Amino acid sequence: MRLHDFFDYHVRERPDSEFALMDRRTVTYSEDNKQINRLANAFASSGTKKGDQVAILSKNSIEYARELP
Repeated sequence: MRLHDFFDYHVRERPDSEFALMDRRTVTYSEDNKQINRLANAFASSGTKKGDQVAILSKNSIEYARELP
């Protein structure tokens, strides 16, 4: 099972379950999925296409986990 398949399963089956916890901040699968879609739409709007390379510079955070493929 690929990472995004695992994530998609939990979005469907357990949307209100905890996806990540960092510095007393909790994010559910559903909340994170909404943010992932916003990020994907922003990339698409800027002209980024499947197969393009994108660099990520980030501190360790919940947002960094969201940006992983």
